[in-house]
Amino acid sequence: GLESITAALVQLAGLDSFTAGLVVIGLARLVMTLALFLLYERLTGSAYAAGLGSALYGANANYLYWSAQWSYESLALPLALLVFLAAARRERETRTGWALSAGLLIGAVVITHHLTSYFLAAALVCWTVVHGLMAMARRLGWLAGRGAPRNASPLPLAVFACLAVVAWLTLVANATLLYLSPVFGKALLPLGNLLT
Repeated sequence: GLESITAALVQLAGLDSFTAGLVVIGLARLVMTLALFLLYERLTGSAYAAGLGSALYGANANYLYWSAQWSYESLALPLALLVFLAAARRERETRTGWALSAGLLIGAVVITHHLTSYFLAAALVCWTVVHGLMAMARRLGWLAGRGAPRNASPLPLAVFACLAVVAWLTLVANATLLYLSPVFGKALLPLGNLLT
């Protein structure tokens, strides 16, 4: 995804590859900042809290250094935040446009960066579980607002993200397993030793 956008910018705008890379990463950082602000505002209902949350995120080392370089996560992370924003808007407004936008953005994340796509799918599954638990608690009268939940479930987005990740991993990027399995194996071995 990152190379395709940069190459398209090189051909369409006549820029050299370095300048095109700077433009792509600059736009990705702008999208990330705006998506964070809008997501925080959606969750808190306060522009002040959204501004404070965005400023705090902007002070972390990942944003200052890692996301400033031309790398896959630098584009995939802003796209993932846009997925969360579209899912949050879809949850309240239940419009088909938000679901379609989220689906297209999930596809963009999947083809851009594998680890970000795994995180995105896992986060959407967790969101679905929490949504289901809250709906059950509402029905049982444990939470205010008895009856069925008024918000749309993120289940379709979670299912689509999981299917897209598995399809991409098995059909297109199966070499990813070869270089990720030793990393995850070395990370899980000490955890298993600690548990036993």
